[in-house]
Amino acid sequence: YLASLGYEVTGIDVSGVAVERCRHEAARRGLPVEALRADLESYELPRASYDIVIDFYYLQRDLAPQLEAALRPGGVLVFESFTTEQRRFGWGPQNDEFLLGPGELRSLFPGLEVLAYREGLVDSERGMKAVAGLAARKPETEEAAR
Repeated sequence: YLASLGYEVTGIDVSGVAVERCRHEAARRGLPVEALRADLESYELPRASYDIVIDFYYLQRDLAPQLEAALRPGGVLVFESFTTEQRRFGWGPQNDEFLLGPGELRSLFPGLEVLAYREGLVDSERGMKAVAGLAARKPETEEAAR
């Protein structure tokens, strides 16, 4: 979608199937999308390179500083993932390693200004799900972050 609006888009996924699907769809639509197959446990995001970073349902806590650092000054992070409340619905991750605790998401990105935050239940195609999500901006200057 963002590529169709003229944005430069880089997608990263560990799944070769997902990357190929992305490449195929971008080519079908004539959109310039860079699709990379990489494991974010070992891949290093380039610093200060993105105006927006979007992370949906990939929770790797030690990646948070790297996501923040990958933003250009004034860049925005959009992040959403499951919370521990998700266990009661019987689908999605059940392991605490992949679930956010109450209020935890805000603390993962201390250098960003929170623009919007939500935590609670939302309806989805699979039924109710428990999520936390935020949109947050990197300060234009380091002084603004202090």
